[in-house]
Amino acid sequence: RQKEAHFQGAAAGAREAERFAELLRGAEREAAGRQAHALQAAHAYESIKAHDKKMNETAAKKRETAKQKIYAAQEEKTLKARREQLEKQKQELANKKSQFLSARTQKHSAKQKMVAHNPYAEKINKDSILISTAKNGILKPKILRSNSFTMRKSQNQESSGGEGDDGDFV
Repeated sequence: RQKEAHFQGAAAGAREAERFAELLRGAEREAAGRQAHALQAAHAYESIKAHDKKMNETAAKKRETAKQKIYAAQEEKTLKARREQLEKQKQELANKKSQFLSARTQKHSAKQKMVAHNPYAEKINKDSILISTAKNGILKPKILRSNSFTMRKSQNQESSGGEGDDGDFV
């Protein structure tokens, strides 16, 4: 009986070792299951994260494209308005030039008609312009001496003893 009891004790130790080994294998299976589940959850998280990132990038590109289209449209409107304004200014300037040339031509033709109608008044007008420019020192005395009206005036001043005795400007 002692041998039997001793053998049973050995069997009890082996059974206990077997139970302990079974518990370890169960714990390993649970750990492997938890690990697989965690790995699967991490993979799903990364997949969702990558998908969200891609969607955000696509949305950002769409927003940027839309913004660029709006800016381009505004720039086009601005350039068009600027071109229209420049064209309007050019047209106004051309109209002003045309009006000025028309007025100048009309004034010149009116003056020509006046000269044709009264040539004596034109001669007197030119002589007075020569005298006034000579008094301001613009013309040389030689030009004045050639003018008959100026010469008569200077002769009258010489005979009266006034200025102009030396034959300079009148």
